[in-house]
Amino acid sequence: MTVTVYGTAACEDTAIVADRLRALGVPFTAVDLDADAAADAFVRGLHAGARVTPTVVVDGRQPIAEPSLDDLAVLLDRSGIPAAAPPPIQFHRPMTDRAVPLRTLPLAGEASAGLSLARWRDRSQVALFLAHPAGCPACAGYARQLARSTPALTEVGAVLVIALPGAPEPVATWRAEFVPGALVLADPGGGWGAAVRSHAGLPADGPVLLLLDRYLAPRVASTGTDAGRLLAPGEAREWLAFLQLEGTACSLELEPPEDAEPGG
Repeated sequence: MTVTVYGTAACEDTAIVADRLRALGVPFTAVDLDADAAADAFVRGLHAGARVTPTVVVDGRQPIAEPSLDDLAVLLDRSGIPAAAPPPIQFHRPMTDRAVPLRTLPLAGEASAGLSLARWRDRSQVALFLAHPAGCPACAGYARQLARSTPALTEVGAVLVIALPGAPEPVATWRAEFVPGALVLADPGGGWGAAVRSHAGLPADGPVLLLLDRYLAPRVASTGTDAGRLLAPGEAREWLAFLQLEGTACSLELEPPEDAEPGG
């Protein structure tokens, strides 16, 4: 099997697909369209004259354009390419009865004073992406895929929050370019992200996708040296759907039967 990724060095979507293939241990050939005119013409021929990156081709069959990490998993599976995704870390109660550290941080691109995860306590689950500093193309590509999955996350009672270490101004520029409309927090000095990682017992380096229940306690974590090792957005949604059902079941167990008498 041969996998070819047509893209450019400056394309964040190309970066996250390439990182994912490396994380899965799938050999592939990267073709830079800026350096290969014939390849550029080939890709434009596939897309009515448009340069769409990345375009992924497996064994010369039907190409797939700008695949999400979930699309990529389906493509590899249908092509008979073994690719085991890095497993997430699961946290179990009572260890996770504690909420992550809560701190008000600047909301990138907004004039408001800031935002804290406390806003969603007892209201929503949170998919929290602790990214590399602005400038990491793979994190930008991953954040874009997460942002595109916002409607699916909403269906399972979750909100997406992205936090980048750095000053508000460059983080706001990053947000406007890659995930306009998403909730992006600037974490000057990276202190809050470090506190969250320490709370969950996670490595101090590398991006993290942390799934928090409605008590803001960590339940599932995905981490690695780069964003290509993190849970695909569809996988994150499945975990959040499970946590939502688990939370509903726990709530029902705590509620007295309708015919129960007070104090009885």
